Amino acid sequence: MDRGKRFALWSFLHMFGSAPDLDVAFENEEDREAARNFMDLLAASEGERAG
Repeated sequence: MDRGKRFALWSFLHMFGSAPDLDVAFENEEDREAARNFMDLLAASEGERAG
């Protein structure tokens, strides 16, 4: 599976609470960092809706 498809699938799973840990899902540190950024952005957007 290519990196983009893997990231898209992981993102979908993350939003539904079923994503595997980053070290399991991504071999590449850059991909793990992108996933961390995605999680931060998602959390920030959820905080804006609650506030």
